[in-house]
Amino acid sequence: MTSEALVDVVEQILVRLDVKDLIRCKSVCKSWHSLISSDRFINYHLNCSCNNDLNNYAIGHRRILAPHTLLLELSMIGSSNGLVCIYQQFNGQLLVANPSTREVKKLPELRLDISECWGFGYDSSTKDYKVIVGFWRLKTTCFYLLSLKTNIWEVIRDVKYEPIMSVRGVLLDGSIHWLMINKNNSKKVILSFDLSREDFIEISLPDECDQHNMRLGVIKQCLCIFSLSPYSRKREMKWVLKKYNAKKFWKRVPDDYGIKCDVIHKLKLEDRTSTPDNNKISIHCGLRHLCINGHYVSDPIFVQSLVSPHVR
Repeated sequence: MTSEALVDVVEQILVRLDVKDLIRCKSVCKSWHSLISSDRFINYHLNCSCNNDLNNYAIGHRRILAPHTLLLELSMIGSSNGLVCIYQQFNGQLLVANPSTREVKKLPELRLDISECWGFGYDSSTKDYKVIVGFWRLKTTCFYLLSLKTNIWEVIRDVKYEPIMSVRGVLLDGSIHWLMINKNNSKKVILSFDLSREDFIEISLPDECDQHNMRLGVIKQCLCIFSLSPYSRKREMKWVLKKYNAKKFWKRVPDDYGIKCDVIHKLKLEDRTSTPDNNKISIHCGLRHLCINGHYVSDPIFVQSLVSPHVR
């Protein structure tokens, strides 16, 4: 066997390992460390992880959520390719991190108000990750955008839409979606922001849908609308946005449509500000559990990866 063939065999074995095992394998030898750290291998491993989750018919989606306690209030902005963006409410700090590798990147300050919407996702055209935040001001929402490559907040534009509530955007197919009110006609709509084109598109809601206690989510790789019971907090599926011949249409579905066992990862964060390690922050995933009642439909989809928040 030639050396090139041997490297290929090693790669095929390593790419099937979990992130925790791959981090240990970096210490085996210099060649393994170089291989596992390469962009090509990181992308290869990410694609394998995504395909494994997508083709695992025993579970629905792998999702991630942040704990919310009196002592440590975290808001989950979004998740993409193994990276998560979170907001620490107690100090106003925005972070992008990989819970699997425990890499953390602090973002420049942008104070979030109560009446705002936000999102996080991957721009495939520039191979960059973007954070978007919208502030409601009088009759418009002003959106700010930060890319991890530039690390600078920029104003995108003002739009005549009002967030229905302080809400996290739902990421799907390179776009972030929010429930909004069009201030021109007072109708409830979905406002979609394309991360590559950096442009907004309005998506109409079904005429027959009940717009009370309405939420957005993702089920079976499709955008969905569901109602949230104010008493039992049970989520009832209502409509799914399907695509046929490049055209999108809403399809009404049963309440239990696509509800399977979701793997839930709970985020853990340790702020070691008392240590001399320059306010080192450790972030990782806690124990997983399965949920089959559809309670986490609106929570971000998560995949374990080696992707670094320090984008080059």
